[in-house]
Order: sequence, then structure tokens, then C-alpha cells
Amino acid sequence: MAIRIGPNVLKVAGNGECCFNGVFHDEPPFQATMGGSHALEHGSTKKGTHVYKIHPDDEQEMDIREHKEWITITVLHAKTEEFCDTASLMGSFLAGNWMARDGTTAMDSIDVFGQEWQVKEASDGLLFHKPSPCPDKSHLPAAAHNAGRGRRLLESSVLREDAVVALANWGTA
Repeated sequence: MAIRIGPNVLKVAGNGECCFNGVFHDEPPFQATMGGSHALEHGSTKKGTHVYKIHPDDEQEMDIREHKEWITITVLHAKTEEFCDTASLMGSFLAGNWMARDGTTAMDSIDVFGQEWQVKEASDGLLFHKPSPCPDKSHLPAAAHNAGRGRRLLESSVLREDAVVALANWGTA
């Protein structure tokens, strides 16, 4: 996961590893400033969760947590003026659209969106520096394969009328 604010870049990986502006940090705590005025703090909990907090001001907070290579990001009290022009894998802040890597193209298909964000090269820009384990285009399951999945209520042997009778006294004493 990577966050760029102004010229500063924070990269968070698994096992507490992070890189701030190209400098590797694996032991908390450390503090820095991102984008000239955003305070950055790095610490850890007793259970081994690494916590990175970015404070754009006294009210807003971006909370990044990494535990056993699982990363979560929470933005608290976000202000439109701070996030209005952001675009990422999570989408655009204002419209909530899925955005392509160029930050301007809105995607309307989840399959096309996933293909757009698939790691394409050994060093794929800001975040990825290891070759993808699946360098070729991801293969999507055929529509016929997906058609047989999920609930199959039409195949049920219970008639609707029988279900209504069976549940008629549900919740009564």
C-alpha cells in the first residue's frame, strides 16, 4: 500500500516494514511530516499491529493498520477540500467511481477495472517492485461457469404456498 502526499511517499508492506521517501523503517516508532504539514506517526500495539497515522489537521485522520500482512485504511472526518482530487484503486473521493490508473477514466465494469489495476511489470510504478506471480492477463471464469453458482430458488421442491403455511405461526407464542 502506498500513499503520496505532495512529494512524500509512505509505502507500507507486511511484517511492519515500511518505507518513507525511500528510507526503510522496520522498527517503530518514527515520526515525519508528509506534504509539508501532515504529521505522520508510526507505532505498534502489543499484539503486533503496526499503526500509521497521518493527521492533515486537528480533525482529520488517516489510520493505516497492518497485521500479519493484512492492511486496512480508515479515513476519519474527511474534508472535501483535502480529498476532492484524489483517485486510487478505491475510486474517486467525490463520485465513488472506479477509476483507471490515469486517475481520470471512470470504469463501469468490475472485470475491466480489475484488469486495469493488475500488476503489469516487475517494477510497476509507485508500489510494486516484485514480479507479479501472474504476469499474464487474468483469466476470468466463463459466464456459463458462473451461471450455476449462487442460490437456485427456482429449483426448490418447496412451493411458496407451503412455505407460507409453514411459517404462519412464526414468532407467536
